Amino acid sequence: MSNVETMSSGGSGGDVDSFIEDVELGDAFEGATFTPIKKKSFWQNKIAVGLVAVLAVLIIAVGIILTVKAASSEENHSAQGDDEVDYTQVKTLIQAMKPIMDTTQDPCNNFYLYSCGGWIKQQNSTPPSDQATFSLSFNSIRDRNLMLLNQTLLQNWPKVSTMYQNCMAPTSNISSTTLSDPSFINLLHSVTHFNSTLHLIQIISNIHKLGFPSFFNFGSEPDLKNSSVYIAGFAQGGLSLSTNRDYYVNYRNSSLLSNRRALFIKHVTKYFELYNQIPSSNQLPKLVSTPTQSAQSVMKIETFLANASYSLVQLRNPDYLYHPFTLSQFLSSFNVSISNDSNNNSFWEHYLSELSALDTIRNHSVTINVVNPHFYRNLSILFSNLDFDRQDGATDENIITVQDVKNYLFWNVLRTSTPFLSEAFRNESFLWTKVLTGVDTIPPRWKTCVGVVQNTLGWFLGHLYTLSYFNQAQKTRVENLITNLRSALHHSFDHSSWMDTSTKLAAINKLEGIAQKIGFPDQWDVLYESVEILPGNYFKSYQNAAEYAVQNDIKRIGTIVNRKDNRASDWGMTPEVVNAYYDPTRNEIAFPAGILQPPFYRSIEGSGPNNDGQKTKHTSVVNYAGIGSVIGHELTHAFDDEGSKFDINGNSISWWNDTKVVEAFNLKADCVSDWYSTYSSANVSLNGRLTLGENIADMGGAKNAYYAWRDNEREKEGVKDEEIERLWNEVGGGGDLKTLEQMFWVGYGQNWCVVQKEDYLRSLMLTNPHSPGEFRVNGVVSNSEEFHKAFGCKSTDRMFNKDWEKCQIW
Repeated sequence: MSNVETMSSGGSGGDVDSFIEDVELGDAFEGATFTPIKKKSFWQNKIAVGLVAVLAVLIIAVGIILTVKAASSEENHSAQGDDEVDYTQVKTLIQAMKPIMDTTQDPCNNFYLYSCGGWIKQQNSTPPSDQATFSLSFNSIRDRNLMLLNQTLLQNWPKVSTMYQNCMAPTSNISSTTLSDPSFINLLHSVTHFNSTLHLIQIISNIHKLGFPSFFNFGSEPDLKNSSVYIAGFAQGGLSLSTNRDYYVNYRNSSLLSNRRALFIKHVTKYFELYNQIPSSNQLPKLVSTPTQSAQSVMKIETFLANASYSLVQLRNPDYLYHPFTLSQFLSSFNVSISNDSNNNSFWEHYLSELSALDTIRNHSVTINVVNPHFYRNLSILFSNLDFDRQDGATDENIITVQDVKNYLFWNVLRTSTPFLSEAFRNESFLWTKVLTGVDTIPPRWKTCVGVVQNTLGWFLGHLYTLSYFNQAQKTRVENLITNLRSALHHSFDHSSWMDTSTKLAAINKLEGIAQKIGFPDQWDVLYESVEILPGNYFKSYQNAAEYAVQNDIKRIGTIVNRKDNRASDWGMTPEVVNAYYDPTRNEIAFPAGILQPPFYRSIEGSGPNNDGQKTKHTSVVNYAGIGSVIGHELTHAFDDEGSKFDINGNSISWWNDTKVVEAFNLKADCVSDWYSTYSSANVSLNGRLTLGENIADMGGAKNAYYAWRDNEREKEGVKDEEIERLWNEVGGGGDLKTLEQMFWVGYGQNWCVVQKEDYLRSLMLTNPHSPGEFRVNGVVSNSEEFHKAFGCKSTDRMFNKDWEKCQIW
């Protein structure tokens, strides 16, 4: 559900229903249209949203890491003695940090620019032309991993290399193969030639089985009140313009939303025009509506769905998301009449049966959770009111007709099939991506295709990755850091002034119960044996993988959630992904192997023995500021406004023992929300309520990383502040740091150095639960007593929230 997500670009693949929400924008423009492959539960999908963001944190500043040299020789260490500090290593670190900074800035006035301004100027304040966003910390490890994965895929491994080659084939070959594939032709015919409510639900269930989005979402999910079992879950969905309902219902008050809405209608119209231009020699169905009418149908239905949808802020609150039904209750509550069913099955029984879920739910009395009952009541009314006697193909401005539904379904199949169609479709998809992100050029094809393999056969590719690029020493280092971060958060609970004793004990109990996954699973139980990857048929191969993912998800319904074995199927992401996350329904944190790579961890090699048998440099301050703050971020998510509503077992059950403590937490959360709501950028105001959980996690992560470093490494490493000041003076250029504490905060700030296109930044601020990089830095330090002391900031300075104590939670 929550991860160290940065809103930066990077990784490939992931669940993609709409481009901006789930896919990193600098990577593959086709993400806008990819079929959602990695089928996850509602809560796991929340984990994946923005997943990519915090990996940025994970890699500390690229410039820092890449320039830190390997440790001095054993002979040199012997000469120095184990307790003597090799300050040449510290100087190397300073030489890497300083060019990133803009020391003409006052750190107490704008710490983000102080930490990152030099690097931002070097980038001319804009990302590369094929990326919407470019992060100093993230792109180093991300780009390296993409190249390593690409090299692996060129080695002719079964299935993964074939899928990669299918994707890399000339577009004309891919398109001609797809347009002549019977399964594709039949799919398009099916969504344009149904003539009854029964036929309609069969069509919807079929395209859902193949991973195509439409109307709503269905799958397995942990029971929020009994997270030891998987139940069936129906969630809202069906939107392709944006998951933010404001694009549909509040656009008149915003020129930005109104403009994008108008451009989206043109985009959809263009898709239908391109389809009509496909040569008539193909056996494809002919469309009844004009392209303009078809686009109006799409907007009409999506606006209807948006009106019944929860807002993005509401979707962050577990209290809104749990409405359990028995099968009979579900069928009666959301009844859709069917007149021509010989088996006496209801509308929803047909849907569940087609997805092979009905017998399990019925025979084992499996609970069905409806995330948003209002949405499904309205949807049931829509389906019930369709007039199938009206077969003239007409649309109506005031009501949703059968033809509107056909046009809408056709759009969803067409847009998610873009990667398998002609260059014209790909170009139109890119132009829409450009509207949302401002990206100027299409990324290299090989990056797109690496992402495709990650999205379809990620566990196979991840296994190959870990065999070459992960070892036990790296895992041990992370375990040591997690231990120290746990201790720091434990200390924070102990010394909380607003929690009573029983709540403190409950919080400590939950903290101690947080499970951790590091690197990769012990059991590789997702093997893709039944997935047929056909050389030369990109569309069919992709659909085979999609159907496999959906089937695996459905099979979970009614089963027990595994907490004992470290299985691949229980992870929220594959091992090669550069990311990390916290899952509240499992009460666990996870760090895949993709983030546990050099150069990120070179900063702890050097002199003096370490627990993992490696040697440690006297530069752990930056390591804690980097990955330490990420670990702290994930741990804090267990106690943010969302995670705090789940107990030690992952159940959405209150463990707060005093209403006064709850009130105190809410007041502090309001303080955080109000503070971040004062920020704005690119003429868009930040939504402090939408970003609340991530802001709480950022603040707690940085603070506890600081104390974990100070209490475990500060004195042990023996680095003296007077030597720090001397070395900064030696490097020259002014604006010298004087203490390791100051270096910690600059290291933290440089995690979030980023340049972004304004259009992309606007999109993020409207839909993303993470604050932009500038506010992730300035928002944290403005509310940090530790930062204020390190830099001597006064209450009149911009980086000093006079109410910081009210905003301090963890």
